[in-house]
Amino acid sequence: VLFRSLDEFYNSAFPDFYEMLNKCREANFRVFLAHQLLADLAKVSKEFEEQVLGITTNKVILNISEVSAADYFAKLFGTMKEIQKVSSFNAQTKSEAGYTEKPDEHFRFTPNLFKERASGDALIRTSYGKGTVHFRVKLRKPVLVPEDFNITNILPKKQTSRNRPDTRS
Repeated sequence: VLFRSLDEFYNSAFPDFYEMLNKCREANFRVFLAHQLLADLAKVSKEFEEQVLGITTNKVILNISEVSAADYFAKLFGTMKEIQKVSSFNAQTKSEAGYTEKPDEHFRFTPNLFKERASGDALIRTSYGKGTVHFRVKLRKPVLVPEDFNITNILPKKQTSRNRPDTRS
């Protein structure tokens, strides 16, 4: 499997870009698309925005500043259904008189949660095999390269005719 990262990819995108993404998927070539705003995708066209959001199955969401994007992703990540137990209280005996079960549905992640991400806090939606999984994760900070780091000190020396070992006998 090959991987390629395209940061701020909408700058070099074109209307049929999603077709290239389809071909990459067929070839088992993974593409990581990064952008700041959904509005950046719409700069190419509204249809382009919808196609890219539709064809990309895995989403890693960091802090979102657009209200409409936070609403979109809250809806995309979906809701959870729970049964909420509502107790009734008997004032005379000062005890629980019973309860009723009330169905409740709420967002997995609220729009505000999408907008209020701390640095490195990500909400993830990934689809594979038998379904889709949603979770929250704290990303680690990248390791900083020391200022005195020099890549030429760790790369092998280029072989030239002058420093190549003599293998003639």
